[in-house]
Amino acid sequence: MSHDRLERLGPQAFRRQVLDARHLLEDQAAAPVVGFRAPSFSLGQATAWAVDVLCEAGFEYDASIYPVRHPWYGVRSAPAGPFRVRAAAGRPSLLEVPPLTWSLPRCRGRMAVGGGGHFRLLPLWFVSRGLAEAMAEDRPAVLYFHPWEFDPGMPGLPLRLDRRLRTYVGVRSAAGKLERLLKSPARFSTIESELAACRRHADQRPVFNLESASQWTGTRRAA
Repeated sequence: MSHDRLERLGPQAFRRQVLDARHLLEDQAAAPVVGFRAPSFSLGQATAWAVDVLCEAGFEYDASIYPVRHPWYGVRSAPAGPFRVRAAAGRPSLLEVPPLTWSLPRCRGRMAVGGGGHFRLLPLWFVSRGLAEAMAEDRPAVLYFHPWEFDPGMPGLPLRLDRRLRTYVGVRSAAGKLERLLKSPARFSTIESELAACRRHADQRPVFNLESASQWTGTRRAA
């Protein structure tokens, strides 16, 4: 309801807000809300408790864990494709569908290219490289966009220079970039309609323990 980072909310406030928000959206849309994405991708090791809350609330998937290194979010050791995540061993698990990344072997990591500011600020070929990599590995590529990112006429806010650049640069060209992206060889759909495929991908991996994520190498696969 407040769109605040999870570490500022804590488990009790998050549980209350996520249930209130879901009920409001379901009343307005007359359709179930089955997925969640944390504000600023703030679901990580320090907020692993949120996985338990989402499981208890009956959500079918989460899309909050970016498999990148970033000062504000991300779990670098997380898989690039769908996987099952739990707060810790013995706790309930949830399907995770991470946003799209592009691997950078020389940097021994991945680059976020899944949407939002990355889509507006970076050349389109970054997203295209990420899509091509996902297609070559036969895994879903999750993209995300905010409606305001396609509205050049939205009122401006009195933000600091760095936040103003991060928020408003690329808004005028976003719609054209999206039109070009939709003409790519990729087949576009919704997460909800691809849940069965995401679950099949996730079931090929061991469950990811979020609280001990730094100990997970990402090399083991389920038998």
